[in-house]
Amino acid sequence: MKTILKILQHRIFIAILLSLILIITIPFNFKKYIAKKEQVTISGSNLNYTFFVDINNNSYSEYYEFNHDKLGNREFFNLLNHSGGIISVLNLQDFLLPRSVIGFNDFNHNQIPELNFLSFNADSIFLNIYEVKLLDQNKTNQVDTIIYFKRKFISTAHYYNDVLDIVSDSIRFADLNNDGFDEAILNLEAGFSLQPRRIFAYDIKHDSLWAMPREATMILDFIPYDLNHDNIPEILLTTYSPNNAFPENIIKEFKKETIDENSRQPNATDIPF
Repeated sequence: MKTILKILQHRIFIAILLSLILIITIPFNFKKYIAKKEQVTISGSNLNYTFFVDINNNSYSEYYEFNHDKLGNREFFNLLNHSGGIISVLNLQDFLLPRSVIGFNDFNHNQIPELNFLSFNADSIFLNIYEVKLLDQNKTNQVDTIIYFKRKFISTAHYYNDVLDIVSDSIRFADLNNDGFDEAILNLEAGFSLQPRRIFAYDIKHDSLWAMPREATMILDFIPYDLNHDNIPEILLTTYSPNNAFPENIIKEFKKETIDENSRQPNATDIPF
């Protein structure tokens, strides 16, 4: 009996007993809350971006200003003159793709650079090309007409933890089929969802989309360059396996003879060093 009493009076036993009492009783003294998802915001960005470009070739830079409304439900580009006056407003049908780049290029050789950017809607990725002509080459406050606008579907992507799991680090321009007009070349890189990881080239003149074979690794960057002087630029890639290896240099080429004239879909072929 004395042994049992000694155990009951021991400080370790008392500490264990008090801990059990607290564990059992404390939860009932607090209100229980259930965390649930009320809304998923799919707005492309919370930031504003400004891109300077000379639209009418008068040595004064106009600029595109990316913005969105306060609720994040609508995104748009304002085209402004060098004095800050609004020339044109481009309302996006979708949302600007987060972690993507903006590119300018004069593919139709009219000395008016087009605005190229990626957007997304749900799981679909689009390339947008926008070009305007000013009313008077000596003025920068009015728009004559929208020369060109194209919204081209590129690929689908996947969500991971309710976030669109895709990055586009680069957009380049080069004439890949030697027809005198540049294609828009871009990469799409998925993270945990793995795909797509590949380079796409959009033939603007023929409204055709080309795609290289899927990559297992991620594409860090790329440049088009004609290494063998056949007037068809090769695509030089820098790829890497996340947290696994150093970047690896790879050369891909859109071979001229493999272009299907019906679909204009070239096959990408590995070119050995």
